[in-house]
Amino acid sequence: MTGAETNSLPTVLIADDEHHIRFMLEWKLKSHDVNILTAADGRTALSLAKKHLPALIISDYQMPYLDGVGLVKSLAEDPNTAEIPVILLTALEHRISRADLVDTSVEHILRKPFRPSELLELAADYLQAYRGRRGEVA
Repeated sequence: MTGAETNSLPTVLIADDEHHIRFMLEWKLKSHDVNILTAADGRTALSLAKKHLPALIISDYQMPYLDGVGLVKSLAEDPNTAEIPVILLTALEHRISRADLVDTSVEHILRKPFRPSELLELAADYLQAYRGRRGEVA
């Protein structure tokens, strides 16, 4: 694959402070012809999202420096990142208020432990929609 082909691929940003989650998701998503960025904290994820404008963000709720809700609220404040779909992963779903997510681009909340197949199906759907909006063939 050439550099130009790599640059035309959609980007998925994985933000999770647990290395094994980032590694597993990166490994599983490689088969979807995407560029993958990873971040171990919310502040780094926000910086990467603003710089690279990913097609999809998969983010943990509990992260250092900026949690998942803080991340999606910050994304929503910037017109360039406000529409990026986010899948939020959490073991603490009861701590997330639906009111906190109003006017954000959180599309799904998956409870940890999650089934990788469920997350990959969701990611594939978002990537297909992204490619469709860009007129690309999946």
